[in-house]
Amino acid sequence: MINLKDLGLVCISLLKNEMAKIKNRSSLKRILLGILNKAHDKLSNSNNADITTNGERRFIKEYIDSLKKTDTPYTFFDIGANKGEYTSLLIELMRSKHSEYLVHMFEPVENSYENILKNIQDKKHFVLNKVGVSDRADVLNIYYNKSGSPLASLYQRDIKEYNISLNQHEKINLIRLDTYIQERNIVHIHLLKIDVEGHEIAAFNGLGDFLNAEFIDVIQFEYGGANIDSRTYLKDFFMLLETRGFQLFKIQKNSLEPSSYRAIMENFKHSNFIAISKRMV
Repeated sequence: MINLKDLGLVCISLLKNEMAKIKNRSSLKRILLGILNKAHDKLSNSNNADITTNGERRFIKEYIDSLKKTDTPYTFFDIGANKGEYTSLLIELMRSKHSEYLVHMFEPVENSYENILKNIQDKKHFVLNKVGVSDRADVLNIYYNKSGSPLASLYQRDIKEYNISLNQHEKINLIRLDTYIQERNIVHIHLLKIDVEGHEIAAFNGLGDFLNAEFIDVIQFEYGGANIDSRTYLKDFFMLLETRGFQLFKIQKNSLEPSSYRAIMENFKHSNFIAISKRMV
């Protein structure tokens, strides 16, 4: 919930910085709208992809700290691993738990896949799969603007307004996650993180009956501009995950904010959400 007092203070601060740019009424209107937009982003923790400042690292640490020492290995999924930053953080934080665990990583882009193998030294605690995930096995193009780009997507997104062109591509293999889970006899997933630039709903559908709050404890997913290109909506996430037994929260800088879907949330601004099994809430 946005605090109106905080909103006012943020707007005043931003307005002071913009006063010198005001030349006429049209300019004033544009600047005020820009200030309100920036204030909303700041207070709602939107459009911040920095894992160290947007609350993601804090959430992951608190989640890992909550895990009990067990003889049964913990199972984590990192879907859309990119450079391996998320898995590296899991490995770092799990050192203090003295429990066995394994991170199943999925990264289909050749350059990113090779960088993960090169950069993450603790090979004991992860298995890296050079595939993407979807609702069916397939071979498709993935598009990106440069090697190792976090924007790599199955959709050739139109983001010219940011002076970015996804004009490079390579073919990748896609699998269904329920097939992967069955082949490896995985009995439980404790944390599943997914960031596949707009293809999340298809990936969830590929879990089949394994997408339920008894089999999976916690899901972290990203919502943002890529959902415009995949024609998927935040409402789709809420409808799918709530019917499978999860309660949704938005990651804020210092907390998890319980979330119920409202149409005004459909703004396609980069945000991270957590779906927690209702048996754990």
